Amino acid sequence: MGGRPNTTGTQAQRERQARYRARLSATATPEADDIDRAVYRALLDATDAVAHGQIESPAGVISAIVGGALKRLKADGYDRGRVRDLLLRRLRTAPRGPQAPA
Repeated sequence: MGGRPNTTGTQAQRERQARYRARLSATATPEADDIDRAVYRALLDATDAVAHGQIESPAGVISAIVGGALKRLKADGYDRGRVRDLLLRRLRTAPRGPQAPA
């Protein structure tokens, strides 16, 4: 294999990351990118439902996205309670777009 040899810092980071992922797996907790993918897939489903007239209100769209993401993550084997808390925290801290000029 080519590439640079592992440095002490690189190896230590890999070991920390492996321990972190093992803790998440043991507690059935998704990583942020798992949540992001579930929200994106739920957004696609909600967009399709709106296009077919199955959802009409903005509240229905939001409910479909959050509920769809929760359902997908639970189906992937994650703990529903942990998923709900992490999903809501992730949505509250999501970037809101460019700041309006002051």
